[in-house]
Amino acid sequence: MNNKNFVETIKVICIVFALSFASLLTAQNEDEYTINFVGDELELFIKTVGEVTGKNFIIYDQTVKTKKIYLVSSKPVSKELLYKIFLSVMEYNGYILETVGSGENEIIKIKRNIQGPWTPTVTIFDESELKKYEEKDFFITMVIKLKYISAREVQTTLRALRIVNPQGGNLAGIEGSNTILITDFAPNVKRIYDVIQIMDRPGPEKELRIFKMQYADATSLVDTLNELTVKQTRSSGIGLGPNLDDVKIVADPRLGALIVQAYPGRMARLAPIIEELDKKLDTEPSNFHYIRLKHADASTLQETLAKLIEEGGFSGQSGARPAGSKVSSGGRDEDEKPAIETDTQNNALIVKASPREWNEILNIIRQVDVRRPQVQIEAALVEVSPQDILGLGIELFFAENAEDGQATIGGGTNFGFTNLVAVNNNTAVPINQNQAITAQKFGKLPIIPFRDPFQRSGTFFANYDDLFTLPILLNAIQTQIDTKVVSLPSIVTNDNQQAQLKVADAQPSLVNNVDDAGGVRESFGDFQEAGTTLLVTPHISGEKNYLRLDLSQTIEAFDRASLAVGGVQAKTSRQIVTSVTIPDGHTVAIGGLTFDSRTISVEKIPLLGDLPLIGFLFQTRIVTHNKQNIYLFVTPRILRDENFQDFKKFSHEVKVETSKFGVDMNLIDPSFARYQQKYGLSNEEPEPLYMLEYQSPNSNK
Repeated sequence: MNNKNFVETIKVICIVFALSFASLLTAQNEDEYTINFVGDELELFIKTVGEVTGKNFIIYDQTVKTKKIYLVSSKPVSKELLYKIFLSVMEYNGYILETVGSGENEIIKIKRNIQGPWTPTVTIFDESELKKYEEKDFFITMVIKLKYISAREVQTTLRALRIVNPQGGNLAGIEGSNTILITDFAPNVKRIYDVIQIMDRPGPEKELRIFKMQYADATSLVDTLNELTVKQTRSSGIGLGPNLDDVKIVADPRLGALIVQAYPGRMARLAPIIEELDKKLDTEPSNFHYIRLKHADASTLQETLAKLIEEGGFSGQSGARPAGSKVSSGGRDEDEKPAIETDTQNNALIVKASPREWNEILNIIRQVDVRRPQVQIEAALVEVSPQDILGLGIELFFAENAEDGQATIGGGTNFGFTNLVAVNNNTAVPINQNQAITAQKFGKLPIIPFRDPFQRSGTFFANYDDLFTLPILLNAIQTQIDTKVVSLPSIVTNDNQQAQLKVADAQPSLVNNVDDAGGVRESFGDFQEAGTTLLVTPHISGEKNYLRLDLSQTIEAFDRASLAVGGVQAKTSRQIVTSVTIPDGHTVAIGGLTFDSRTISVEKIPLLGDLPLIGFLFQTRIVTHNKQNIYLFVTPRILRDENFQDFKKFSHEVKVETSKFGVDMNLIDPSFARYQQKYGLSNEEPEPLYMLEYQSPNSNK
């Protein structure tokens, strides 16, 4: 009974299933079906396809029970097309099919795509094998050998198209062997293979032409042509895709020809350019160039350019190359550097360089070889040195007359402005320390002074009995010295060029030499100089309304009143060294010194000179007051006029001033008298009429 009930239950289930299936998949005939799945479970769709096709499915992932499908066909489809639609639905929902066994024992496993790639797949290598699997419902791997296009380009293009199934499919390119590996559903692998076959087609072949040069130098043209072509560096490999802009140009010096390899389109554009460059020139190009400088010094500029060349400062120069290497793409050997020599007599440069390097060198020369503005510099050093010396001295003396057999006593003070004398028969003789003294009496005479400041002084004395008895002698002097020194050097120099003005006196100096006999002889040693020296270097600013002066001024003078040592008198020296920024045309004080000293010198008799009230009788006092005021003024003027009118104006003013001292300027400047006669000028009219119209270039600013 139970078995009978079980059989009846199975029959009911089959009837219900058949009725539900009939609503989803309606058979139009035994080979065609109409699809009608609207919101049904994916699991039901799988079972329905299994019933129709007779295939056995095993579901490994239970998510098929939760997925819904919406699939309706307006026209009947065949059993084969139904299965392809089934494969697309499974792929779309992220499932893969793995076939196990064959024939009646064939079982198809349904898995999620994340499980698929780990399952071993069939690997095929050519189109004939692909045909066996193109309708299969599982993953396969295919190795495709490319012939013309690069694996990198195929990989980049297909990934950009997103043609590979993102749910488990994969595509990789191997550049070394120029091969593509594809893993995907078999039908999709077939589609990708067809796309690659369309892409992997041979491109146009390169042309190889030889251009024989009649006039141009083949090696020098290589660099020029390479600059015009777009070179794309590609890694070497088998079957790389064609680059239509790829051009190779090599010079053959033996034939004087260019060998060009390029694609037809590129070759068609290069050929007329090469023919245009191979034309006869009126002047043949040369690597030797001669240029005469107008303003710059050739030797100085040659040293500067030589340093640039040595440091590789030109674009035509390259880094180090292996020994014996040669240039295959133009020009001379890259190790060869430009060479520059000077023609000092003509202030010119002789340059050996390639055309490209010569253009760079010439550009530098043109920027350096320009006339620099000049600067007129007037400096004034003013020194005012008043000096006041007051000397006051008193000498006392007493002595008894000498008598036979009696001792004589005497005494006094001596500060160096009188002499002690021995008197015999009214004749006074200065006492020599080395002689015996025999005298009737002793006295003093203020007649042989030998110590400053009393060499030129007033002496007052009192005496009694006779001339040589001087009990008291007063010596006094006051010296006042007022010194004013004004030094006005003036000089003109170029911008950034040091100038020196030196006006000096020289005195010979003597040296002592010991001869063979041990004696000492004086002989000429050298000249010692003293005078005015002005060193100045102007630097005009970029705005040209002020400038920086590096200035050094020294004023030395021999002290005529000093005692000469070795034939040379003592020197006084005044020096200022500075660097200062000054506005154009302004007189500014850039330095000064004020010195004030007061010295009191007292010579006195010990103890007596310190007595109150009368101590001054036993002393000599000298008071010296020195004061020095030194100032340096500088006036720079930038001479800007390109026609030198400002320089001419300055020079003419100096000529007129010089003529006032009786100098015949016609001997110096023959045109000076002509201007004087033409404009009726005299020495009292220092401003010539022909310069009245002169205006400084910045006078309107």
